Amino acid sequence: MPSLIRILLLLLLLATSVRADTALRMELEDLVERAGLVVEARVVSARGVLDAQGLVCTDYSLEVLGTIYGEHLASRTVRLPGGVLPDGRGTIVPGIPRLLPGDEVVLLLTERGSRGWRVPVGAAQGVFFATVDENGVRRARSRISGLATVGPDGKAETSSPARPVEYSLLVRRLERAASAKREKLEALRAEREEQR
Repeated sequence: MPSLIRILLLLLLLATSVRADTALRMELEDLVERAGLVVEARVVSARGVLDAQGLVCTDYSLEVLGTIYGEHLASRTVRLPGGVLPDGRGTIVPGIPRLLPGDEVVLLLTERGSRGWRVPVGAAQGVFFATVDENGVRRARSRISGLATVGPDGKAETSSPARPVEYSLLVRRLERAASAKREKLEALRAEREEQR
């Protein structure tokens, strides 16, 4: 019966005019505002697993190079939806890029949900891959090409390949946004305490 429900949900998704890989278009600061965890990390391993509900997801073991927002741990495992099991079965989640061992990434992830997953905020918008260009400059790039996004005005567009940005500039902008978020949360806490 659960398989029949999954098939019906899939058919419903395919029958609608909204693409399954559509995400709200967000600025970097909006991504941080919605994130529960922002880290710079190196992917150590990726392992496809079934969650408690029988859905395919991937456990990524990360060496954390820096924590911009959230609890700092030197290493952590994050579970993202989608992936491939050892027997070859798998699930593709449109808009969520696949990470490979050795990738250096900046991840802007949601809080852990009831299934134990974290999801990149804004789908591919919440994942940046670090590279070094031909001049030896460290850069970061999201893989949002082909991701359909909808802006606050309701206008939809398909993303073209993102231009790489200097890595250090990306991190500084993320740190500023995370600091502003912490200050805002602290002000809200102080206001609640004052009202008690």
